[in-house]
Amino acid sequence: MATKGRVMQRKFNWTPVIMAIVAAFALWVYFAEYRATEKREMAKADATALVPFSISKVTGFSIHSSGFDTTLKKSGALWRVEKPYSDLADPAAVEAFLGMLSTEKIKDAVIEGPTINWKTYGLDVPVATLSMDAEVDGKLAKRSVVLGTVPAFDGSVYARIDGAARVDLVASTAQGALQKDPRDFRDKHFFPLAEHPELKSPEFKALEILRDGYPKLHFEKLKDTWTQKSAPASSWPLDQGAVKSYVDSLIGLRAADVWGENKKDAKVISARKLVRPSMTLLLISDKNLKYEAKFASLVKAEALAGGLSSLRPVVFSVHKAQIELFSKSLDDFRDLRFPFQFTVAELRAIELERPPGAVSLPVLLKKDGKWILDPAETRFSGREVRSDIVDQLIVEVSNLRAKSILPAMTPTPKLGPKNSVRIAMFGEKSKKLAEFFFNVEEDSVRVTSTVTPGKVFEIEKSQFDSLSIDVMTPPKEKR
Repeated sequence: MATKGRVMQRKFNWTPVIMAIVAAFALWVYFAEYRATEKREMAKADATALVPFSISKVTGFSIHSSGFDTTLKKSGALWRVEKPYSDLADPAAVEAFLGMLSTEKIKDAVIEGPTINWKTYGLDVPVATLSMDAEVDGKLAKRSVVLGTVPAFDGSVYARIDGAARVDLVASTAQGALQKDPRDFRDKHFFPLAEHPELKSPEFKALEILRDGYPKLHFEKLKDTWTQKSAPASSWPLDQGAVKSYVDSLIGLRAADVWGENKKDAKVISARKLVRPSMTLLLISDKNLKYEAKFASLVKAEALAGGLSSLRPVVFSVHKAQIELFSKSLDDFRDLRFPFQFTVAELRAIELERPPGAVSLPVLLKKDGKWILDPAETRFSGREVRSDIVDQLIVEVSNLRAKSILPAMTPTPKLGPKNSVRIAMFGEKSKKLAEFFFNVEEDSVRVTSTVTPGKVFEIEKSQFDSLSIDVMTPPKEKR
């Protein structure tokens, strides 16, 4: 108990002060020791890196190897080949090259001093040299690498870095990178995105395909839907995915190589059979910009053909498979679900039929929302229609998608072969909405549809096997 006149004094709480001192000491240790160690490790890594700066800072490089002098320069975001020709560089090829070099390390110093015999290490007449420029912190940074012709004992390569009086060892993969053919740096895209960034998210309003011996195809895009120009609204619609895939493939087309530096050279054009191209493809953007590709005729024995782009000054070579990819007919663009489309809500009757001798199928009518046997049917005494299975069959047929449209000379499926089925759909007053004939082959099923007369389709056998054809209840067992 406190005595009278004596003032109570509270003890001072030192805990927050001590905690603050400990935290300050920890920060000092972090910045003075850990960060210093981190910087030393980074400096050590930079010292052993073949490329001592970020590849994003590189502004140009020159390579001399295998008799080639290759020079590339970067202007803004665009890389160009300046030697041995002037052309666009492929950004992906440049990035891959620089990325490979950025992983290379200087392994060990073999010898150092002013009296090195460079010939001993093959560095007097090097197998490859690299000169690289970069902009680091607003200043020009350089790196030079010389690789010797004499292999080291462990398969490594002798190197001289930045002209130093020292012989280093680097991995043999560095030599492989520096012996790159200058053609590998060229941008072989018909429509280079680096130079035409508008193609990265393009909007096109028209596509034209002109092939020797075939009708011209002219598609136009209306309200985000590709249609055949001048075709009636009720005509067979296009497969939107097929058209988009075609357009994307054309925009991304990459040639096999460059066959000529000047597409205005009449001799080159004649030699590459491009005086009269066998196929011309034209894309028109919503801003009326035109992108055109032309291809020479392809002889059967040839694996390559000439190609031209409206955006490039060169003559390309294109693989046979690429040309075949673009050699499409109208059937290749058709929506293969369309042959099986009919207005389900209008259905009032269905005829299911197999050929004589096969298991019978009924004629069905719709009454009060349920499917029943046609009163004229006498073949299914004592059996009932499974109305829910009929509805399921209708959905299954309407969801079918053809695998392909078969050639014009393909025999037309009809009711007759043992493995055949006819399904006919009727509306009010016996109006035929659609009729399908299915002929089952060994691995597939051929189909005709009155929705698309004159065409024969192929569907997967598994699709046909999954159709709910048996719409009647089983016969009752006789007692």
